[in-house]
Amino acid sequence: VSFEHIPSTCRPVISTIVDLASSTDSLSTLVTALVTAELTEALSGDGPFTVFAPRNEAFDALPAGTLFYLLEEDTNMLANILLYHVAEGAVLSTDLSDGQSVPTLQGQALDIALPAAGGVVINGNASVVQADVAATNGVVHIIDKVLIPATETLTGFLVDVYCWQLDSFPFAIDGADLVNAPEAHSIHCMRDVAQCRANGFGILVQQQDGTYNLEYAFDDAGNEAILKFLDETTLIDDVRITVTGYPTNGLRTVNALSVAELAAVTVRFHGEVVSHTGYLIDILCWEREGHIAIDGADLDTNPQDHSIHCMRDVEVCRSRGHGVLDVTEDGCGYDLAYRFDEIGNQLALDYVDVSAKTDNVVVTVTGERDTARTIFVDTLAEELFEFHEGYLVDLWCLQLDSFPIAFDGADLVNSPEDHSIKCMRDVADCRANGYGILQMNDNGTYALAYSFDDIGNQFTLDFVDNTTIADDVFVRVRGIPGANDVLSEVSFEHIPPSCRGGDDVVATPPPTDGSCELFPSDDSDFEYSVELDADLRLYWTIEGDSMRAMMVKQGDGWAALAASVDELMVGSDAVMATGGSAPEKYDVEVYGLPERMADANQTLTATSTELVNGNLVVRWTKLLVESGELPISVVEPQQFIYAHGTSADVSFHFDLADAHLQHLAPVCDPSATPAPTLKPTVSPAPTAAVSCASDDPDYDFGLPLDGSLTFFWRVADDVLVGRLLKEGGGWGGIAASLDELMPGSDGIIGQEGDLTIAKYAMDDRNAPELRGSAQQTLTETSVEVLANGDVDYRFTKILAEAGEIEIKASGANRFIWAHSSSGTQSYHGARDRGALQLDLSNCAFTEIDLVGVQPQAIKIHGMLMIAAWAYLAPMGILFARGKHFALRLGFFKTWLYLHLAFQLAALVCTAIGFAKAWDAIKDSDVRSDHLTFRHPKIGVAAMVGGVAQLLMGAVRPHPPHGDEPKSIARWTFEILHRVVGYGTLVVALVAMLAGTNKALELQHIDQVRTWNVAVIAPIATTAGLGLLLTLYINVLQEGTQEAVPLDKSRTVKETEMA
Repeated sequence: VSFEHIPSTCRPVISTIVDLASSTDSLSTLVTALVTAELTEALSGDGPFTVFAPRNEAFDALPAGTLFYLLEEDTNMLANILLYHVAEGAVLSTDLSDGQSVPTLQGQALDIALPAAGGVVINGNASVVQADVAATNGVVHIIDKVLIPATETLTGFLVDVYCWQLDSFPFAIDGADLVNAPEAHSIHCMRDVAQCRANGFGILVQQQDGTYNLEYAFDDAGNEAILKFLDETTLIDDVRITVTGYPTNGLRTVNALSVAELAAVTVRFHGEVVSHTGYLIDILCWEREGHIAIDGADLDTNPQDHSIHCMRDVEVCRSRGHGVLDVTEDGCGYDLAYRFDEIGNQLALDYVDVSAKTDNVVVTVTGERDTARTIFVDTLAEELFEFHEGYLVDLWCLQLDSFPIAFDGADLVNSPEDHSIKCMRDVADCRANGYGILQMNDNGTYALAYSFDDIGNQFTLDFVDNTTIADDVFVRVRGIPGANDVLSEVSFEHIPPSCRGGDDVVATPPPTDGSCELFPSDDSDFEYSVELDADLRLYWTIEGDSMRAMMVKQGDGWAALAASVDELMVGSDAVMATGGSAPEKYDVEVYGLPERMADANQTLTATSTELVNGNLVVRWTKLLVESGELPISVVEPQQFIYAHGTSADVSFHFDLADAHLQHLAPVCDPSATPAPTLKPTVSPAPTAAVSCASDDPDYDFGLPLDGSLTFFWRVADDVLVGRLLKEGGGWGGIAASLDELMPGSDGIIGQEGDLTIAKYAMDDRNAPELRGSAQQTLTETSVEVLANGDVDYRFTKILAEAGEIEIKASGANRFIWAHSSSGTQSYHGARDRGALQLDLSNCAFTEIDLVGVQPQAIKIHGMLMIAAWAYLAPMGILFARGKHFALRLGFFKTWLYLHLAFQLAALVCTAIGFAKAWDAIKDSDVRSDHLTFRHPKIGVAAMVGGVAQLLMGAVRPHPPHGDEPKSIARWTFEILHRVVGYGTLVVALVAMLAGTNKALELQHIDQVRTWNVAVIAPIATTAGLGLLLTLYINVLQEGTQEAVPLDKSRTVKETEMA
């Protein structure tokens, strides 16, 4: 063998710059930044490019919070910083010279230095640590610092670039002298003049002679931010601004004007003070993963849980600044409204240091703002009110003898979402006794949290009297807490199910089976183990009065576990291994770095720290009870916190979490408390596979259809012996079906109200009809209300009966089922129903998904049709009716164009409405309900009429010229066009009114009054205007017609039309 070294510049290259970075572990943060800034496609192009690529440690060295801000909130600035690392062409390190200036794609240049000691230094502080990494489209130099382009800050007046280049310069469209008095330039001009909005904005800076000059124009992102400000501001003129941005070599050009461009612009607006009310938070907790604060509060959904203790006592929270949240546009959660400037941060610290609140911290801040969502705080004041979420309830139903069952049958303790608006609105006692909200307890049940004062009760009455929702009334309440948990000055808003946060979720631990294998260990030296997170696992065994433990951390670094009383660092007692040394005990008295305990307290034994297969393994044995330290319990729930990091010594880790191991040595007993669970994991208890085993010896099988209805049965000869058990009371039913749909099914329904069980015919989706006495062939029927409130319905049915669906003793049968908590048969809702295929001989079954129709889609369909036929089509007719009036005013074709435009718009809305309705129902199991009644047929007739009108207009005979009489074809067209037009509108009116009533029947809407008013009011208004126009044309102007004089400026056709 012999060989020679091949330098990197000569080696074959198969990767683009982006591919190369993606495959290099030390450049993972750079890749994330490139993806976020949407630059991967550009840097995967032909190039060639030279990229000075900061390694991960370079990004880590940025000031705290900088990287999060760039990635999450200012991708425009991120893109500019990244482009400052890219140059055109493939520039190898051997091509660089000392003092060279390398232009970048960002616009500014990099200063190159070649020290005598060797290497390459950029901008005086960044060193190339790996040079000349070749790619197919250029070359990469890996560097140890992030390069930040120089920024420029200027103060001046906002101006639109279009007005700066007008022929009337220096005077703008609004007359302002931009050179001498730019403060007179108006918001109206910049906001409302299309050319001003379209051509971007810039800053006028005062020169030495006192005049103003356009110093920079803004990039696209800056212009978008300015437009947002202009559309929101209350200022009239005098828009003084302070701008910070990166000068580039680019130019913004408007006609003949070219202006230097400023990129990644942040603009502070002077003169306008904004006021904002919201939850106070610290920025460090907001920037944690998932916006989960150190104290466990979910700032996205439940910022009211964020504690003063966390904001006041955690040093890193104090030092990273504060901000204020706002409800998101969809009302589903919270987002950061503003960060505070330095003065605002000090005001926030002054406030939290003296506040008596513990959480639910709502403040109002005032000050100027900028486009980077910073508010320059003038004042910060605490608000007395708080926000709380829960289910709306009337207090009368809470004190009924039937509690927890409300007047409408809703279980207020377990299912408050079933409590209906109808009950709270229409029952006089409910209206008279006030309202409040129910909130969830730790065990998953609900209880009254707050009641309302008189203002809140009146607000509630106004809400229930006007809302269109039927039940599931979950609200976000604003009020001032007082004595006896009464909220005063209450107002609230409904939160739809898709927007609900943590107040409606409870962590349910999985049930134990009584064994000791709760967290079995995969290490024979330890009895138990648990994965604390993806990178850290804890093993332990209880030996007498000691806990022997081991932590295994993925990779090298440090790790710590601490006993805690409140899931917070302060007051915890930790075991920690750092720098490769054996674990020791630490005090955590304040937020910050833990302090090593005195030598006298270092009582750990059997300690060791080693790297095994690259992973950190820490072992120790600790006494459970030691003087001056938190005792560790093996029978009561024990709280721990843990943390780890990749550095050799302990450092700020961002990922503090709590373990909440409920028992270190669980009791081996079937009645033991729930198994250990990690608090961060919120998941329902696992459900076992559905069993058909019957607990009733009279039946071979028992199948839970859902949580409230169970079907028991056995087949004997030619009969089905059945039983329906309805938990909690109410009615229940099961029916043989051919296609999982109600129409055509044969039902057996038991009703608690009259203690009957009988056969019913289901000819449609309305209430089933009781079959005649000749068909009531059920035998051995009984209905019994059990002591626990359940209702037991029993029956025997012949499997094959004339005129009914045959039930097979063996083989697949299709059944549908439904139930409700009301005593007599009523609508069961979308949840309390289902369908399945079932073999009665062996309980082999398959659940069949039922696809419903989304009410929102039907509402959109209705709104489109109302827009088409109650607004657009009548307006088109009105313009046609005013034809003669328009001609007299000299508008020869305007009426025709408007008539055509409105008719076309009506047809377009109709087509979209038809498509929306069909898309909503085509796959539904209730499709037949929506297609087998008069509304769709009449709707199609209206659509045909509209299309016929359009075709008639397209092929209409020409009007007579001059004294030429109308042809028969023209007379026929005019009569037919009017008859079809007015007739189609009448048909459409009937279709809309029929549709609203059917939508109510199918429970897509809660009332028809508003919808009918939306249909009738515009048609009646247009009809009235049409009558007035007819009266004016045919009566008031009768006898005043004069010959129209010849105007040589008109065409012959226009003169004839006149």
